[in-house]
Amino acid sequence: MLKNRIRKPKISIHNIGKPRFWLGIIIWIAMTIVLYIAFNYSRELLRFFTALSADLYTPSESEYIFYNYFFSALSMTLGLSFSLWIWSGNIQNNKVKTRLYSRLNQTNSMLVFWVMLMVVVRFGTVLIFVLYGNPGYDNHFSFKDEFWLLIALIPLIVFFQSWFNLRMVYRTGRWILYTFLICGIGSFILPHITSIDTNTVNNKYQEHYKTEFNFIDHEIMEARNNYSVNINPLTVQTLKKWYTEELYKLIKKTKLAFSKDGKVSMDTIIMEKIIIQNLKQGSEYRYMYNSIRNWQYAFPIDVYNQIKKYNLDDLETNELFYILNLEITLWNTPRLNWDHYSEYSRYERKKSRFSKYYYPVTVIRQLYEVREELISDNQYSKYHYMLPEIIWHDDLPPIQLHDGTITGYNSGHSP
Repeated sequence: MLKNRIRKPKISIHNIGKPRFWLGIIIWIAMTIVLYIAFNYSRELLRFFTALSADLYTPSESEYIFYNYFFSALSMTLGLSFSLWIWSGNIQNNKVKTRLYSRLNQTNSMLVFWVMLMVVVRFGTVLIFVLYGNPGYDNHFSFKDEFWLLIALIPLIVFFQSWFNLRMVYRTGRWILYTFLICGIGSFILPHITSIDTNTVNNKYQEHYKTEFNFIDHEIMEARNNYSVNINPLTVQTLKKWYTEELYKLIKKTKLAFSKDGKVSMDTIIMEKIIIQNLKQGSEYRYMYNSIRNWQYAFPIDVYNQIKKYNLDDLETNELFYILNLEITLWNTPRLNWDHYSEYSRYERKKSRFSKYYYPVTVIRQLYEVREELISDNQYSKYHYMLPEIIWHDDLPPIQLHDGTITGYNSGHSP
């Protein structure tokens, strides 16, 4: 065995062949850059897909740095495996074992290359579509914090596995050390010289929900300037989500606050305004025709009871009337004219669908009765302008109120 090892040629530019050696170097550099760019663009593309069924997955700055270095190191080692495949293709030794080892090394290099690509693609797609793109996900899982060692070992495995079989053909000497240093240095340099704009997907997402996000920013600013109410930045961030577990909890907690015996606080009122205006939905939301479960907001009767707990000139009273205004306005949303569907904004379409399919009759009845009660009470006359007349859509049947009154079209009591 020792004699056979001594007879192995020492790896060198001469033994590899100068044209083949430089071709391998060029392929190494080219493959590294191409793979790194492909990994990053694929990550952004998969992030975009998460917004189709859940909230946009947005890694933190430290996670971006971690993944950039990981993809850089993996690209360097995969590019090296391609170079080793080229370098081992020039074996002129007449010994059958040497030629077999050479072919084994080439096969092994390609196996490592394609298997690692498959692993990265599989992990990426599974996590994006099954975990990150699943409603309710709220940063429960992090490779950087929980599996950083596993991620760091993957490029090392690729590197040493790529050299393993080549050592059966050549005496590698210090080439392993040199290429290891090159991979290490290149892994730190590559993210700084080859990068993509990670804000492109974020900006598109922000633009898509521009109406909702602008309303949140406006209400938060108004609350701070007019009422000296400072809402926690983490809560504001939660309000800009759609399907996270924290948002579900916030919607439920805010709704329950209106039904309790005590007074509801101003910050809770502001959050409820945002939740209704942006049509947020809780975790228990499952569409059922005319089901009370469709309604994830404060009930009109609870808002009315809260109004009674405050003085006429309290700031909270004005905001509670505004909540009733939002609920009436939501119900009064015009039906879409399908002949001009493309002329409506995404937000207008969303409101129209909600008013037609998701507004329970129980809530409509409450809303009508609460409005009639407040309109008839002259002490609230200065707030009456915030309670517009309730429009009864002609595609809905009349309903019977608690006092036996029939309201709706063709009833004689059209609101």
